[in-house]
Amino acid sequence: MIENFLTESKHRLIDIIDFFPDPTFVIGNDKKVIIWNAAMEIVSGVIVQI
Repeated sequence: MIENFLTESKHRLIDIIDFFPDPTFVIGNDKKVIIWNAAMEIVSGVIVQI
């Protein structure tokens, strides 16, 4: 039950970030980029596989 909630929440956040028209990324506690959106892929030329 909790795993389903966390998985669903993660997917919602990914959808929200990917929806932004501006290049956007998220940095984790370890100071590494953990996700970025399609606009960032266009700017950087790096495609991220989820």
